Amino acid sequence: MLESLCVIFHLILIRYSVKSSLNLFSELLLCSALVLALPPGLFAQYQPEDPRKLPELTVCSQNLENFGTFADAKIRTTELTQEKYDEKIIALVRRFEIADCDVIAVQEVLGKKEEEALAGLSILATKLTSSSGRPFEARVGRDGDGALRNGFLVARDRAQIINLISYSKVELPRLLETQKVKQFERAPLEIQLEVNGKEGASSRVVTLINFHLKSRSGAAGDPSGLQFETVRMEMAESIQRLVDIRHSAGIENSQNILILLGDRNTGADMAAAKILEGSLSLADFREQGACRLSKRGLPICKTESRRPQKFFSPLTSDPETGGVAGSFFFNDEADWIDDILLPSSSLRFALKSVFEEGNYDSGTVSSSRSASDHSLVFVRLNW
Repeated sequence: MLESLCVIFHLILIRYSVKSSLNLFSELLLCSALVLALPPGLFAQYQPEDPRKLPELTVCSQNLENFGTFADAKIRTTELTQEKYDEKIIALVRRFEIADCDVIAVQEVLGKKEEEALAGLSILATKLTSSSGRPFEARVGRDGDGALRNGFLVARDRAQIINLISYSKVELPRLLETQKVKQFERAPLEIQLEVNGKEGASSRVVTLINFHLKSRSGAAGDPSGLQFETVRMEMAESIQRLVDIRHSAGIENSQNILILLGDRNTGADMAAAKILEGSLSLADFREQGACRLSKRGLPICKTESRRPQKFFSPLTSDPETGGVAGSFFFNDEADWIDDILLPSSSLRFALKSVFEEGNYDSGTVSSSRSASDHSLVFVRLNW
């Protein structure tokens, strides 16, 4: 900005035939020093207004940490009291309101049957509706792992649900051909929304795929000693294949917005995360592949094995949000396992301002540990 102002200053001198004994470079340095000496914020009032106006949609993701009806939650957490249960609901709703969420992808919805899970999530939707004055609707996946599944809370005053798809019958690709064929424990849940534009903006279809990869709990049972990282790698590869089959044409159409979001259960630098973002594939880790796993599950690859990245995080790549230690805290250690990912064609919709490249309107909400052991993560979309 300083250079631009000084070049304009120089052109004005030329325009009005003002003689200067300085060369252009010296003049630029002098002008920069003068501008820097001016009171801070002097030019802030001249910042051009973002032509997009208000954001259209705030997308959130929250691991609910075993939430359902009180009866189901009590089975899962035997020491739970009604008071603690009510406190958790209030804390979760408070987070949703702080972020001003329009659609919330949720993980760890309790319920052996779909109707039981929907009853539990509807309790949260009703409380959020009452507190915010906005009509929220609950949807859950058809199948879970016998106790947990994914779901969505959608504000009906902001978006209409077009379609809901549960990928419960998808077989996972295998890292080793000798392995048994597996399926998702908590099936990814896809929702398609028609989002109303604000202040004259057009409406758009936004597709969200909510994932919850295998947990690291029970890691002693993993013969690889990698806390089930290889299983998460297979799940991440399966999601990428679903995207390629169902949404590759839509990604190329810059008018469509596709979002992957949820709980990876692994850090942003781990192999499963790299497969999920598309810079690596499961084939890279097979025999004769260009990559191997470290003892922690980090990918160690030949340089040429890397391919163009498909999905990007407006959270970890944001100058402010990226400085947050993580979204999950355990034993005084932070890990960034909850994330929101967009293809490059959609990243522009997440910009805080069209005048600030690479600065995204994203963040986390970690208020009240009684809500969840995971932070809420969010990004605002604007077109």
